[in-house]
Amino acid sequence: MHINQRYANAFDYAMRVHAARPRRGSTLPASVHLMAVSALVFEHGGDEDQALAALLHDVVEVGGAVHASPINRQFGARVLRLVLDCSEGLGQPPADWLGRKRRHLEHLQGVAEDSLLVSACNKLHRVHCLRRALERGDAAPFAPFGAGREPVLWYAQRLGELFARRGSAPAAAFARTLERIGRLAG
Repeated sequence: MHINQRYANAFDYAMRVHAARPRRGSTLPASVHLMAVSALVFEHGGDEDQALAALLHDVVEVGGAVHASPINRQFGARVLRLVLDCSEGLGQPPADWLGRKRRHLEHLQGVAEDSLLVSACNKLHRVHCLRRALERGDAAPFAPFGAGREPVLWYAQRLGELFARRGSAPAAAFARTLERIGRLAG
């Protein structure tokens, strides 16, 4: 596996959509998260399309459905499917945080294995960030998730169970990280 022009184009596309937008709850640019998720996809046996989808996974969710056609045209139908499968709340009315997360869990039950890997790597990076925030003793480690401690931990547990049940490659790493978070969060 090597990084080629198609990968570079996907990265450029994602950067245009996210521009200099910082990641919620962080001073780091959103691109750091996208690169980390893409790297995790490769580390867990994903292919190039999955790594491209990891770079693009927030584009439609953040930038809107207007990006679906260009993603399909530039990167193909599979990459678009992977991106849409990982996007939360598309075509649904806005809901409270918990309602949105419940719907996303239901959605993930039925996605293809290739999509689940991308989603699991996205969620794995998010819990890695939470673990690091707890280790640093951040004052509000759950704030970037848009909910408090209990709902965030509930959602992470349900995700971990889903990834384990479906045999997703990152499931063991996700479980180890959740175990550490449980000890840190008390």
